[in-house]
Amino acid sequence: MSGSIADQDIQLLTFTVGGKLFALEVERIVEIIEFRKPTKTPRRPPFVEGLIEHRGQVIPLISVRKRLGASEGEIGVEPVILLFSPSPSQRVIGLLVDSVRKVITIAKMAILKPSLQVLGIRADFIRGIADLEGKPVIWLDGAKLLSLEQEATLAV
Repeated sequence: MSGSIADQDIQLLTFTVGGKLFALEVERIVEIIEFRKPTKTPRRPPFVEGLIEHRGQVIPLISVRKRLGASEGEIGVEPVILLFSPSPSQRVIGLLVDSVRKVITIAKMAILKPSLQVLGIRADFIRGIADLEGKPVIWLDGAKLLSLEQEATLAV
């Protein structure tokens, strides 16, 4: 018998940005919090909205829309912040998204590798594409949303 269920399925939290459906691994989401206005900082990349404070921690807030180069449009009526840990060695970052949808379980075999661009988004930000009820779900590579050089500019 080959592998367990855990080897064959992956749990993803789905969310929207600019009308598109995205996902990140559930185990990397630390918390989902209400939007709060960030404190602007100098010398930050254009996709970094600033810093927020949460439970005594200062966290950089990244606009997923700006980072992916998605069309500027209205932010969701009630945007939310995903507190996300790209890896155990990287700090928690806040990801500004339009809305959170639901947790889904996808078979690893059902996830397709991206081409050079998917829906106008560079493939280096994408781990894979899945189908959810006839709509594409773009599984993001959270570690690539903030490179080490950019993280260094945010050190507090």
